[in-house]
Amino acid sequence: MNKILDRFFNQRKVPNITPTPTPVTTSRWAGQEIPTRIFSSPPHEALQSWAEIREGTLTLKANLSPGISDHNNHIAKDKLVLAHAIRPAYYDFTPLGIHNIEHLLYNWDVVSTSLIKLNPSNDNDFHQISDLAVILSVPPQNIIGTLTRDAWFPNGIGAQWQDPENFDSRKLTEAYFFGQHKATQDAAIQRMLQETINGTYSRLLSVDELLQQRNRDIYNEVLVLGKKGVNTYANDRTVRYKPTRYLKVCAIYYRVRAESTEDANRRTSAFLYRITHNNPGIPIIMG
Repeated sequence: MNKILDRFFNQRKVPNITPTPTPVTTSRWAGQEIPTRIFSSPPHEALQSWAEIREGTLTLKANLSPGISDHNNHIAKDKLVLAHAIRPAYYDFTPLGIHNIEHLLYNWDVVSTSLIKLNPSNDNDFHQISDLAVILSVPPQNIIGTLTRDAWFPNGIGAQWQDPENFDSRKLTEAYFFGQHKATQDAAIQRMLQETINGTYSRLLSVDELLQQRNRDIYNEVLVLGKKGVNTYANDRTVRYKPTRYLKVCAIYYRVRAESTEDANRRTSAFLYRITHNNPGIPIIMG
């Protein structure tokens, strides 16, 4: 594996880098040219815009009360945050229901999130993928991909739940750089993914660019690293970015969608109880 990929997934110390005027735009690995420009020469304005989302999320967290309260619902209104959705279809087997979520995410390679607006004034402003979502504080250097619609990235592809410390970085590398999405037999979805991913998940939009380019009827996808100490943007020649940090769980967002069934609502309420049991004092924001 070449030096860029080693730096991206394996190194734990920021290397001493000699400045050079020529940015690396691609890297040859496994016999193919793969785009890596966002790591060797990342758009600083884009990273700064995601830093502002993180700061806003941390400010929100500092003012939330434990559990459910009208206060939480009020101060969260129209706030932009990154959130990891939990779909009802996964309630019975996702590890998010049986572990402390923040500790669990420490060992996840890539976590799929969406940029959403909490309790939006305009209900049509953001499409919501699920009734339940985990609101995360994400350091900007943890963000490695932004897509204007769901791109079916295989969450935790390199992880082994029984042995979370041992993960296969090659699987993650191949999926990320070569655009390997979750399996589907639906031809329409396959065409959509071909257009959306276009060969790689390696792209970085600013918050404003993502908002401007998104389809309001379709949720976006922002890929973030859960593991600490990965030198994503340490190769940059002008700004020394720190290695990735752990994600912080700030709250749970529970907003019942119009299409949700009574059975789904009952199962979501039961799953929410499991979350509060394993994450004592976690704030709940009701939509």
